[in-house]
Amino acid sequence: MRNLFVILFLIVIQYVMVAEKYHTYNLELVATLPVGEGEGELKVEYAPDPNPSAFAFDKNGNLYISDLMIGKLVKYNPQFKYEKEFYDGYSGGARQLFINENGEFLIYNATTFAVDDSNGNKKIQINLYESKYRDKISGDPSFVYYDNIVFANLSDGSIISIPEPEKDKEKNKDKILGSEKTKQYIEDKANQNKFRNFNLSISGTNGNDKQMNVQNDIIIDGNIETRDFRKYYNHIKTKKKDKSKTDSKSNNFLSDLFSSKIDINPDTFISNNRDLHYLGKDQNKNVYWKDVDLVVIFNNEGELLDAFKFKQKKIHMLIPPTIHPSGDVYYLYYDDNNVYLYRIKRVW
Repeated sequence: MRNLFVILFLIVIQYVMVAEKYHTYNLELVATLPVGEGEGELKVEYAPDPNPSAFAFDKNGNLYISDLMIGKLVKYNPQFKYEKEFYDGYSGGARQLFINENGEFLIYNATTFAVDDSNGNKKIQINLYESKYRDKISGDPSFVYYDNIVFANLSDGSIISIPEPEKDKEKNKDKILGSEKTKQYIEDKANQNKFRNFNLSISGTNGNDKQMNVQNDIIIDGNIETRDFRKYYNHIKTKKKDKSKTDSKSNNFLSDLFSSKIDINPDTFISNNRDLHYLGKDQNKNVYWKDVDLVVIFNNEGELLDAFKFKQKKIHMLIPPTIHPSGDVYYLYYDDNNVYLYRIKRVW
C-alpha cells in the first residue's frame, strides 16, 4: 500500500512539473482585405493611434471594422466579402466595438460611450470626462447598456447611470444620476416590473443579492455585467463559494488534477495588479478576457474553460481581438499592403 502511494505521489509530482501554464494555438489566415482610402478599403496607420482601430461580429457572423482615420465602419458578410460602409456616427472612431442582439453598435472610446442604430446612425453619445464625474474616471469606466439605461462603474467603485440617454451628449450630462439615486431608480423600476427582458438589480439593493459581499455590481439575470475583471472575478468566486456550501459532491483532487489541461490561477492577475481586458461573450455566454497575448475564457458558471496564446507573433497588439458568436477568436494584423484577418477556432 505504501509503495502504491509513493508511485501515485511521483506521478502527481511529475504531472505538475510538466503541466503547461496555458495552451498554445496556431493562427489561421482567413481573409486578406485591401488597404486604401476608397470604398471597401481600410486606411493603415501605426502611430500615434493604430488604424484600423476595432472590429466586431454581429449575431449573424457579419464582420464590421472601424476605420478611425477616415471615420467609417466597413461591413463584410460572413464570408468576409465587402458589403457596405457607414459614415454617420461615432462608430468610425471606436477603440472597442460590440454589437448587441438588436444590431446596435456599442462604441467604447476612452471616457466616451456611444450607441449607433443598426444603420450606423447616431443614437446615444456620452462623455463622462466633460461631466462632474471626470475626477472619478481612471482608465475604462466600464459602461453597461441595458434596457435604454447606460451605467458606468467609477474608480471609487460606485455606479452612476443615465436613464433614457439621448443623442445630445450635453443633455445627457444633465440626466446623470449619482450612486444613491441610481440604486433608488433601479429599485423603483424593478418594483414596477418595468424591466423588459431580465431581472436587473444592483447588489445590495435587493433581497436576492443581500448574500453577496461584493457591493455595487450590476446583476442581470443572476450574472454580473462588467468590463472590469476584478469585479467579475470577485463575483464568480462568491458564486462558487455559495454553490460549494450547498453542493453535496466533494472535490476529487486526483480527478481534477489529471483532467486539467491548463494551470492558470486568476488570483495571480489580481495580486500582480494586472488587469485583464474584456473581449466579450459568445453565443453560449462564455466570457473572454485578455492580458497582452493571453486569452482567458470562463463559462457562464464562472468556471475556467481555457487559457491560450498563439504561436505566430505578427499581430499588432494594440488592437484587441474580437469574439465570433461561435466562440472563435479573431485577430487583425496589417502592413502597408493589406489588412489580414486571423482566426483561432474554438476547441474549448
